[in-house]
Amino acid sequence: MARTLWGLGLILPRPVSAWQLCLAFLYGNILGFTPTVATLHSVVLLFSFVVLRVPLLWTLLTAVLSYVLAMLALDPLLDKIGSTLLTETSLQGLWTQIYNAPLLPLLRLHNSIVLGALVVSLLLLPLWLMVSFKMAAIQNGTQGKGA
Repeated sequence: MARTLWGLGLILPRPVSAWQLCLAFLYGNILGFTPTVATLHSVVLLFSFVVLRVPLLWTLLTAVLSYVLAMLALDPLLDKIGSTLLTETSLQGLWTQIYNAPLLPLLRLHNSIVLGALVVSLLLLPLWLMVSFKMAAIQNGTQGKGA
């Protein structure tokens, strides 16, 4: 199926590396899980998106999938993860330093859902690495030979 989508020329109109695909999945995942784009990490991702030439369509598809998953199924779990991290006594000094730093409060890590979403989306990085390298291998015609 992936070969068919590439054959249409609509999914990846230009050659992209496995790292660009991985960034597209990771960026889409972080942006989809984050309940608001008014965070510092979302703004940094959007600016680096252009510089690194990340595939837009894969980023958008991953963001929509992550958003639906986060809002429908994982919202209580994201809140619980964030609340657990925020109330952990050994991390209180870290949260205080982040909140008192000049720009770091813009990360909005004091919000339990934002913190939980960021943690879960970063934990999915190995999955996105595996998927992107597999897709790049299919694109380059080296499916059985490795990336």
